[in-house]
Amino acid sequence: MKIKRLGLIFKRESPEVKKFATELIEFLLRKNFTVLLTKDLARILEREDLGVESIETENIDALVVIGGDGTLLKTFHTVKGGIPIIPVNSDTLGFFYDINRHNYRKAFTLITEGKYEIKTWRTGLLEVEGENGKLSFLNEAVVYSRKRAKMMIFELKRENEIFAKGRCDGVIIATTLGSTAYSLSQGGPIVDWELEALVFTPISPFSSIVKPIVFNSNAWLNLKLFTDSTLVIDGYLSIDIEKEKCIKTSLRGKPFSLVKVHGIRINFFEKIRRRLADEIFYSKFL
Repeated sequence: MKIKRLGLIFKRESPEVKKFATELIEFLLRKNFTVLLTKDLARILEREDLGVESIETENIDALVVIGGDGTLLKTFHTVKGGIPIIPVNSDTLGFFYDINRHNYRKAFTLITEGKYEIKTWRTGLLEVEGENGKLSFLNEAVVYSRKRAKMMIFELKRENEIFAKGRCDGVIIATTLGSTAYSLSQGGPIVDWELEALVFTPISPFSSIVKPIVFNSNAWLNLKLFTDSTLVIDGYLSIDIEKEKCIKTSLRGKPFSLVKVHGIRINFFEKIRRRLADEIFYSKFL
C-alpha cells in the first residue's frame, strides 16, 4: 500500500503542538502528500482549505497523530479501527512514538520511498455482565473498589477454571502494549511487544498473587467481583459495576495498526529507562 493521503489529528490544548502541527503540515504538502483535518482543527490552524466534515469518510491511507500517549489513546477510542496510524511525538515521552520533531523530515521522506511496514496488534475486549455492547481497550482495564479505602474481593477464571482469587486494592488487565509499566512496578516480567498476551496484575501486597500473570493471546479471562467496583478503561472511560457481576476479557478488540518506518526507531528498552528516570518531566525543571 502506498501512503499519500493523510488525515491529521493533534493535541489542540497546547500552543507548542499547534505550532509544530503547522510546520509539519507545510512539510507534508511540499512532499506532495494530501493532508486533511476535521473542520474544527482546520480553523484552529487557519487552514480551512484542508478541512473536511469527517476524516474517516475520506479514504485516507493513514492518520498522523501529533501529541503523546494520551492523544493516541483518545484517538484509538474515537476513530474506527483499522486505519494505520503514524504517531509523531510532540516533545513528550511516548512508548508508541519513534517519529518526533527532530526526525520527522527523514521519516516522511522514507515513507514516500516506500520504506515502511504496517504493524497490527490485537487489543483487549471487555464484556460486562448485564451491559449491552463490548468495549475495546488499547492499554489496560483497571478495576478497584468503589468505596474508598475498601479492598476489592475477586475471583479470576481462565475460561471456566478458577485461576486465582483473593483481596486486593484493585486489579489491572493489560494488553502487551500496556503491560510494561505495571509489570515493572510489581517486579514482574517485561512482555516483548512482538508477543501478544493478556497480563493480569493485582494492586496490593495483601493479594494471594504477588506477581503479574501472563496469559496467552487466545485466553478468555472471567473476573467476578464480590464488591461494588469501578472499571476504568485506558484512563478514558469509567463505568460502575455492581457486586456479583462478571467481566469477560480477551484479546479480540478492534485492530490497532502503526506505520513503522524503516531506519526510524527508538530502542524499546531506552524508552523504558527514560520512563523509569522520568527524564522528560525533570528536564523541564533542571
